[in-house]
Amino acid sequence: MKQQVIVNSPCQTTNRLVLIPMYLESHWAGVVLDYEKRKATMFDPAQTMTNYKEISKILDKYFGGYTETLDPIHQRAPRQEDINSCGPLTLLFFECAVRGIPVPKVSSEQVEYLRFRYFFLSSKGVFCRNPGVTMNDS
Repeated sequence: MKQQVIVNSPCQTTNRLVLIPMYLESHWAGVVLDYEKRKATMFDPAQTMTNYKEISKILDKYFGGYTETLDPIHQRAPRQEDINSCGPLTLLFFECAVRGIPVPKVSSEQVEYLRFRYFFLSSKGVFCRNPGVTMNDS
């Protein structure tokens, strides 16, 4: 079983992007491993060094062999302005990485829209469908 997991790892360098959500004691953060650009971009919506250190520890512990050739980068924006917008901001970080666009700064009103948008898309199966299945097929 362990060999199957290793052989089928999403961290193979043939995959351009690997998205890694992280839950750090009641707080969402994320990392994007970009093998094409040779970067490991870490994002903490609270922008604290404590969280960035924890993210680095987790990367080293679980993904060390897959990240040692990547340059670590801290994504500095957007910064959460409250205690409960880390989830939508982390999803926005992932979406922008997949789309290949910079992460914009967002207002609190836009965070509420993002929260609704990602909830709605999740309810439609957008984030868990098979790549070959269209929205009309599911």
